[in-house]
Amino acid sequence: MRMSPFKSLLLLSLLFVGFACTVNDPGVETGDVWECGTTEDCISGFECINSVCVKKAGIDFPCRDEDKDDAWFGPECDPATQMIDCDDANNQIHPNATELCNNQDDNCNDETDENVVLACPLTTGVCAAANAVQTCLDGNLVPPTCDADCPGATCLYGVDFVPTEGVAECHDGLDNDCDSLTDKADVANCPTCTQGEACNTITCLGSGVPENQCACKVGARVCNPDGTDSGCFLNDSPVLLPFGQAEVCGNSMDDNCDGQIDEGC
Repeated sequence: MRMSPFKSLLLLSLLFVGFACTVNDPGVETGDVWECGTTEDCISGFECINSVCVKKAGIDFPCRDEDKDDAWFGPECDPATQMIDCDDANNQIHPNATELCNNQDDNCNDETDENVVLACPLTTGVCAAANAVQTCLDGNLVPPTCDADCPGATCLYGVDFVPTEGVAECHDGLDNDCDSLTDKADVANCPTCTQGEACNTITCLGSGVPENQCACKVGARVCNPDGTDSGCFLNDSPVLLPFGQAEVCGNSMDDNCDGQIDEGC
């Protein structure tokens, strides 16, 4: 029985619709594989390569997500139901992206580098009151680093900040390098010598030994210019006070500060 041309056309249409339901609409990319035997098995705009339907070069679709960032691009995309991309070739650019200081619109709001302010990492010591931040100008952070102009009057962290504490900062009562350690507590940067600090505090005075026979007396710490310990001196004299030395026989002195004179001799 011969089929009329109209019925033949209708049957072909139904067969095409049935096939179309077995593959994905290229306007809605889901990542599924479209299997095929020949290019004829693929929908328009695709070709069969290694048993998979692959989009032909130069073919465009009305709504797509080429860069797989879940944002869609094309004239037939629906903003009411789809997140709209502004650069479908870069998956770092989409409406949910964080705006960066790079002279481009990262979050697809038609603005460039808007409201880019980066908080600086140091927030303790002298840096606490500075509330230092970097701003964005023409795609560049200003200043380029938080400590770019430090130390100095234009330092973001303030005039008292120094990247590494030295002799001048180790006795000023400030945490100048903002590491949460102040002066002597910052043992990595600050020597432990404190000018005028009492030293040789264990003496033979008060033990019954006359003062003129006591070799050990309380002195004052003297520091070198670099903050290191120069020694323990009496009344700023150039004579270094002895401490813990061996007893010297026959000198009628308590040399080792044990309250005895010439013991063991």
